[in-house]
Amino acid sequence: MPGLDPGIDAVTVQQVGGLREWIARIKPGNDERGIQEKGHVRGRGAMVQSYILWALLGMAGYSLMTLFVKLAERSGSATTYMVLAVSTTIVAIFAIAVVALRGELKPLLLELERPPLLWAIAGGIALTIAVSSLFHALSLGPANVVVPIYGMFIVGGALLGVLVLGEPMSWTKVIGLIAAVIGVVLISL
Repeated sequence: MPGLDPGIDAVTVQQVGGLREWIARIKPGNDERGIQEKGHVRGRGAMVQSYILWALLGMAGYSLMTLFVKLAERSGSATTYMVLAVSTTIVAIFAIAVVALRGELKPLLLELERPPLLWAIAGGIALTIAVSSLFHALSLGPANVVVPIYGMFIVGGALLGVLVLGEPMSWTKVIGLIAAVIGVVLISL
């Protein structure tokens, strides 16, 4: 059954903290909307803070990943694709563990032909191209040029969000994306 385990209420999870809280939050139905509806998180501020914190954590992880990939490749004993194989294996193991903890492994394996999972396969192909290209570019060039260019995916992702998904785009966001492009050009010179 999706949601928090019957034996773990929000107060208990907050008191215990750590891994137990994280597992409770990643279970199906416990996305920000689901938690908010259940009364575990109140107000829009908590929802906004949560995804911003996850985005900041992702940014920090990508920053460290760049450093570690460059260090591994500088050693001369590991090729780009050796580093990629190790790194992506760790990601795959983690992702499978999360799916299993959420109780979604059986539906994943038995319902792979569903359209959302076909989009996930397309996403996996795109991610494979993106990460393989990033690792290869890092093996050839300086991180302070490669990473900003690679980071331009924010512009592509934002534009696709508007054009394909119909998401709103304010003028402040347009100006921010233009500033990002100018910043990347300046860094890459």
